[in-house]
Order: sequence, then C-alpha cells, then structure tokens
Amino acid sequence: LIEAGAPGDRVLVYVEQHLGEVDPASVDVAAVSALIAMEVGGELTATQAKKVLGVLLDEGGAPADIAAKLGFEALSDDALGTAVDEVIAHQPDEWERFCTGDDKARGKLTGFFVGQVMRATKGNADGGAVTRMLAERAAARSASD
Repeated sequence: LIEAGAPGDRVLVYVEQHLGEVDPASVDVAAVSALIAMEVGGELTATQAKKVLGVLLDEGGAPADIAAKLGFEALSDDALGTAVDEVIAHQPDEWERFCTGDDKARGKLTGFFVGQVMRATKGNADGGAVTRMLAERAAARSASD
C-alpha cells in the first residue's frame, strides 16, 4: 500500500484495524490506496471510509463508486460552516459554556457539538473539520468581545 502511494501512518491504521485478518492476496492494493487517499484528502470521513472498505473487501469495486453508491458526499466548507452555525444557534447555552469554559468543559462540549453537526449532516461531516470550525468561531467571538 505504501508503494502504491498511501501515507504510511494511515496504512498502519488500516492494517492494524481493518486488514489484519484479511488474506493479503485478496486485497486490491490500488483500490485500498485510493480509498486511503480519499480519506486523507477529506473526501470521506474515517467512518465513511471504513464502510467503503467493508464493501470493497466483500464485493470489490472502485472506492469512489462505492462511496457514491452509499450516498457519501464530501461537504463543502460552506455547507459544513452553515451546519456548524445552525447547531451553535440552536444551542446558545452550550455555546456560551464552550466559549467561556475551561479546557475540560470545552473538551466535553466539543464532542457534543461534533455529534450535533454529525446528526445534522447525516454523518457526512468530518469531525476534525467541525472541531477546527468551532475553535475558529470561539476565537473570533473572543476577539470581538
């Protein structure tokens, strides 16, 4: 997989978590490498990539085609930002605590907000991108206060 161009750190995760019990001869290296590239490139979340991998290992096929068949679409930054803003608007008390709380409170509330955005986007949001947007919005709010 690494020779096919997939980043070594993600290959290790895939081998450890998903491919350890799979016969190596049955793995379409190019397809798995393409799937890893889709995940690393932000086209799929880790959860979506895992589902695509399951179909890929069971049925074969191109990762992009499998992802499309499963209804997985990458959200644009604008669409994701809109979802984040809507969740914040619907949770003003939690947002206040997120912006003014200590690191422990912020950590718990990050999980809460990511979960709400995931629900709102039917699982198509990238949790890392949501976390970054929350931090950016909190920083912007602090700067304007």
